[in-house]
Amino acid sequence: MSEQALFAVLRRYSYLAPPNRFEFPQDIALGRLQEFLVEKILHNDLLTTYAPSAQYQKTFWRRVIDYLEKRSQEACGKDPDFELSEEIYDHYVELLHSPVDGDGSLLRGLVPSRSFVTYHWQPPGIPGAQSYITTTLLESRNMIESGTTGLRTWTAAFFLAQYLLDNPETVLGKSILELGSGIGFMGIVIASLQVLCRAQDMPLPKLWLTDVDETVLLTCRRNLELPCNLSFSHDAVKTVRIDWFEALDDIAAPRLQSIICEEMDPELIIGSDIVFDPHLIRPLLATVKLAMGGSRKVAIFAVTVRNEATISNFLSSAQDMGLDVEDVPYVESRNGWILPNDVVEDISSVRLLKFSARR
Repeated sequence: MSEQALFAVLRRYSYLAPPNRFEFPQDIALGRLQEFLVEKILHNDLLTTYAPSAQYQKTFWRRVIDYLEKRSQEACGKDPDFELSEEIYDHYVELLHSPVDGDGSLLRGLVPSRSFVTYHWQPPGIPGAQSYITTTLLESRNMIESGTTGLRTWTAAFFLAQYLLDNPETVLGKSILELGSGIGFMGIVIASLQVLCRAQDMPLPKLWLTDVDETVLLTCRRNLELPCNLSFSHDAVKTVRIDWFEALDDIAAPRLQSIICEEMDPELIIGSDIVFDPHLIRPLLATVKLAMGGSRKVAIFAVTVRNEATISNFLSSAQDMGLDVEDVPYVESRNGWILPNDVVEDISSVRLLKFSARR
């Protein structure tokens, strides 16, 4: 149990959980806790190469120092050999003297716009903390940056990722088109699953990640190509700019249909948290219908219900455009849960929907 508690600290640091909410394990000796913090976090090769922002690290290590000093004082001499690690203190002092953060933002009280974030998750059917896979991304910490919401990972993406971890047959061996791929979180998870579970000597299926914003696509491509991610070993991942509004344009639609149905030819279409703007509903659904091309292909979307009117509009518009919609029955297992609930918004607000062309 103690090792699981320590691993939880590593996971929470990796995905930038708010330091003031950290609960360090009370039943672990101070010396053991400090040793873990130094060896598994401070000296962690991955978290050093793809480090959280200096601002986050500064806040985290200040919290660690305060906690260790407080517990040491409360112990009242029960652990006389304990001393605060010079490595921890020196690292904190170094952070205090850092003039700027990794993305160029001044440290004085400002939230850095971007930071490396690492998520831990377990491949299907492989228990044990040692078997965790990591997904690392350069991610925005702002709700909106550069006029787009695509530079951070949203709740519905974690929910859809968990569904795929519990139901890997959904994506294994299949060519996939993701609409609104953002910075590549879902793409990296799917690519990793396909690499891990590929049959020997079999080619990997195509994975098409699409978005309309070139800055978002560039970040997505860079995240996919990080050597620390398993997606680095997937040789059939492509990033492509797609504008959903072209599906409503009589001139542009045939070209878009040719790209999706002939060049991409996906067996499955996915998307997460892409239903938030009423003005995008018809273009999105037109793109989905065009991609299905009257075949038996399906689309699976994870949708966060923020506004009931928007979701009702989305569902009724789908019916009007000849698409059948059904909720996918799913209760997350939390096996290898990709992100604990203390960071994800209430996942009860997420619906998993399956779309198919009406025959």
